[in-house]
Amino acid sequence: MKKTFLAAAIVASCFVSAQQISATSAAQSDVQTLPEQTQPVTTTEQKTNWDFFQLGFWFGIPSETEYTDVYGIKVGAPGCGGKGTVNGIETSVFASGTDHVNGVSSSVLVATSKQVKGFQGSIVNFCDDVDGVQLGVFNMAKDEAFQIGIINYIENSPIPVLPVINVRFIGK
Repeated sequence: MKKTFLAAAIVASCFVSAQQISATSAAQSDVQTLPEQTQPVTTTEQKTNWDFFQLGFWFGIPSETEYTDVYGIKVGAPGCGGKGTVNGIETSVFASGTDHVNGVSSSVLVATSKQVKGFQGSIVNFCDDVDGVQLGVFNMAKDEAFQIGIINYIENSPIPVLPVINVRFIGK
């Protein structure tokens, strides 16, 4: 069962990454370029690097883990995080903390993100916006989530704290 889930997640992340890469290249072909002397370098241009597999030893160590996007698997030993995006699986021993995850964010102790589209699982989960499921002992979200755990907290919900299951969806 675990092997099947892992294989399905990898295939899905490759499919999503291929779509995003083709959409990005199509959008870049529509943009008129100025001579190189007049084009400023922005942080979004610096963030065009991506990896299929990334190994982090702590937050910002090595420095590539801070801003490089991952289209595949990001592993933290003992922790990892960054301001980039993981399209696939982010997992670590103690703490996972990439800002945007499209897929799975998991850790033994703490998983924290700004946005998760998929699954977030850990003993303690923190996320602003969960478009998917949080599973843990303590789950905390700001705007929307589907949470399963002992204590579930959604800040902007009419009933913010519930045991076992808490749900809040907003229309987008």
